[in-house]
Amino acid sequence: MPELEHIVIAYGPHIAYQNGAKYQILKNWSKWYSRAISSVCVVTDRPDLFWGYPIRVLELTDKMKTDWSLNGLQHFGIKLKGLRYAIATSKCERCIQLDTDSYWISDPLNVARKIICKQIVMHSNEGKILGSRNTSIQRFEEGLSNKTIDLNGKAKYQLSSESRMLNSRILGMCQSDIEVLDLAFDLFTQIEPLVNAHTVEQYSISEASRIRDLNVIFDRRTISDWSSTGRKNHATPIINNFFAQTANLGFEELVEKVKDLNIKRTLGTLISQKLLAKNAPPQVGE
Repeated sequence: MPELEHIVIAYGPHIAYQNGAKYQILKNWSKWYSRAISSVCVVTDRPDLFWGYPIRVLELTDKMKTDWSLNGLQHFGIKLKGLRYAIATSKCERCIQLDTDSYWISDPLNVARKIICKQIVMHSNEGKILGSRNTSIQRFEEGLSNKTIDLNGKAKYQLSSESRMLNSRILGMCQSDIEVLDLAFDLFTQIEPLVNAHTVEQYSISEASRIRDLNVIFDRRTISDWSSTGRKNHATPIINNFFAQTANLGFEELVEKVKDLNIKRTLGTLISQKLLAKNAPPQVGE
């Protein structure tokens, strides 16, 4: 039986998310995902895109997406609940979720071995909320200071001097700690309307981990990603085009084909992007 399940959550109207998940699986298949100790699970609203992949597929229904996104208020709630769905139905005690614009560059089993009961793995620590110089993180202090939040009548929540923002690009945990995701969703539900930021989901995981006294360790050097605007603008068309051109190929053929796909920017591309950004007209309101 596998001892580790890799989870990727891919949904939404832009096929780049589903294609990113497919790229991650194919990119990592030969070295790591195909091992007998590993299992792979995709939570997606487009299960048809993963037909023929030797993985576990969990379908996101329209009702799930509506309920978990707080009736469309914030889609990142789908990521929280989708992760819980995958972990709850997994046969593996250890599970690792990786974002759709990321892939492993060193053995994820080394990360998995750090996942034990009451200890989770995340990507990185972005710092404490109070007094942060990060304008996005400052929004949490602005929205939550001097507020007491009722968590469905179960508990009260307040911003703490120990509250911090933890990056959830990597999130690994034991199945036995799944309750922390329930608390995270309760926090997400109450905090989302109060804070004007797109990181409420990962903040909720950070706070739920602190409240439940879980130890959090970080391992950002084991992955690469194309999450920045420049990288995304370069890599996304390449990946989308790859899957458009290889739509009739089987899984094993795709595994071989993707080895020749280069999504990294050349120096020339990087310079061109910077020149375009520098010469772009100012946005309305600037």
